[in-house]
Amino acid sequence: MVVKLKAYALQENFNGINSYNALSNMQRYGNTGVYFGSYSDRDIQNVEENYGIVGRRFWGTDSNGVRSYATVTHINFGNKIIETGQWSKGVPYYSDMPVFRLYTPFVTGLATTLDVTDNIVEGTTSITRQIESLEKFDLRASRASFSLDESTEIATFLGKYWNPDGYEGVQYLIIIDIEGYFLGISDYDNINYDEVEKTYHFDCYDPIKWLQKYVWGNRLPSLGSQFRNINGFLYATCNFFNEIGTINIDVDGSQNWDVDYVSVFDGSEMQPLDYHMTIADMIAEIMKHYGATIYFDAYGHLNFITRNKRNETDYNETVMLETLNKSYELHGYSGLIINVKGNWKYVNGNWELWAGWVLVWEEDGALQVQILDANLSSVPRNFSYLDLRQELPEKVYFGYSLGATAKMYRMFLQRTREEIYNDYKELFRSSVLYETTLDGVDYQLYDTISINGENYTMNYLQIDFNEENTQIRCYKSL
Repeated sequence: MVVKLKAYALQENFNGINSYNALSNMQRYGNTGVYFGSYSDRDIQNVEENYGIVGRRFWGTDSNGVRSYATVTHINFGNKIIETGQWSKGVPYYSDMPVFRLYTPFVTGLATTLDVTDNIVEGTTSITRQIESLEKFDLRASRASFSLDESTEIATFLGKYWNPDGYEGVQYLIIIDIEGYFLGISDYDNINYDEVEKTYHFDCYDPIKWLQKYVWGNRLPSLGSQFRNINGFLYATCNFFNEIGTINIDVDGSQNWDVDYVSVFDGSEMQPLDYHMTIADMIAEIMKHYGATIYFDAYGHLNFITRNKRNETDYNETVMLETLNKSYELHGYSGLIINVKGNWKYVNGNWELWAGWVLVWEEDGALQVQILDANLSSVPRNFSYLDLRQELPEKVYFGYSLGATAKMYRMFLQRTREEIYNDYKELFRSSVLYETTLDGVDYQLYDTISINGENYTMNYLQIDFNEENTQIRCYKSL
């Protein structure tokens, strides 16, 4: 086992979000809501790709000195003009388009690495890796802890980088890399020095918790067309990846979203989506839509995968040190309520385009579907379901609502029945959770183990390096 301490320089204001005028000093054409500026078509296209324009707000000060805003409705690239809807107050002569962005990447470079393997106090290393609690989509942080005998090198490292006020004007992130087993973060209050034993004790957690604590509470950044997909969104909001790890996405269905989805109707007026949602809100929505989970693995890679995925492994019951014990039954649902869009409505022998809510369940290895009304009155009595409908505001095109259909289907592109089944089938089924202890320490989350010819999936690992074994929790669909 190799253990290294790594100090990464943090971006200034890494946990904040700033406002920036992506378009400024846009001049009104005559008395209309049409604006132009000193921008080329390429300039405007760049802003559209990075931040989005249609659906965002222009702000300006009218002739009475009152701040006013309007929503952009159209871009005419040929004439390099931008049209707006009705202004909240008077129509200003000059206007700007503010957008919001994170200070990314969160880390800007590796300052130093210190190998502390030889300083590990025997018997103190503990690693627990997990994905979520028994409640679906309730993320849980993996964690590790260990103690180090003091040394001049460790004292020097911590003297510089273990400081809440930073070092020489820069704040640092201390990464703990237990190579091949765990990669996590120790905040200032997660490291303690024992003056009697002359040891340092480290507690650390995976980067998901760090993002939840420092970043995901921010409002949704303004994302343009190039970021309106899973990879773009995760790169923009979880960006350690220039320095630490990569993104692994494994889902069924389109990874792209509605490229026009910028502005929403909140019941009284149009507002950009980033006025309504935090990053954590959108993380929850994409997890629900794809039936996915999100976690950092032992190597610092961010994984966003559907729950029916498995790591190909060759483990079998010969590695078991204890009997497989039933722990408890995971909560099972008879079906799910989800948003759909496509040929879902069967009318007079033909499938017609329809968008809305449906109840889906599994029967005889196939997806079954029932279209639902707005008040869900058509859900069968005593039918237990998990509600995965998107909780996003209503979408409006150029001031005209699409009505009930828009309220039921928001942002994500249509999927086939097969794609939906593949994404959600693990959620349809009740599962039993088992506990056992395995010989060895080289296991990963989502590994499978074959016991009596049946496959079990690991979702919790507690590694014991002293005994060289791993306590696992694994589940099997019923």
